[in-house]
Amino acid sequence: MPLLLSLVVLSAQPGEAPPGWFAGLEAHGTLLSGVAERSLLGVRFGGALRGGRRFEGHWGLAGLVESNLWLATELSRARVLRGALNLGVGPEFRWVGDHLRASLLVGPSILLTPTLLDAPGSVGVFVTVTPAQLAWAVRSLRITLSVLSLSIVAPVLRGIPLVDVQFRTTVGVEVLP
Repeated sequence: MPLLLSLVVLSAQPGEAPPGWFAGLEAHGTLLSGVAERSLLGVRFGGALRGGRRFEGHWGLAGLVESNLWLATELSRARVLRGALNLGVGPEFRWVGDHLRASLLVGPSILLTPTLLDAPGSVGVFVTVTPAQLAWAVRSLRITLSVLSLSIVAPVLRGIPLVDVQFRTTVGVEVLP
């Protein structure tokens, strides 16, 4: 991680990113969630639309609409399930000329796939914490990388709760204002 941070600082263009609206696409995967058990049971991945407004200085407001797909591994085959639709909004903090960011997004998580106990449409909680996201400007785009973030996807809170803690790696692209 120190090497990546050094590369970002050395490649940084001087000055703060201009304030304004932003929009982008992200893809995430849970590369580290099943490492302890060497299991594929916790494999999650998906994509998101991310946007918001960046203000003068270091602060901004970000929003996220995300599809969280689940890999169902069974003895006979593996299949992809729609999982949950997550919505989040919250603060974003930027520094090092907008080459390093942190954010906390909170909102609803909506179950899309039926389980043995729960019907689709159940609404719970979604929280995602990104302590360090790296960003590089390339022409009129900004490429982003979050090596490790924590997301809690909990679309079912009643009865037996369905709570999925995910350690994610995320890559994205944003359109610069």
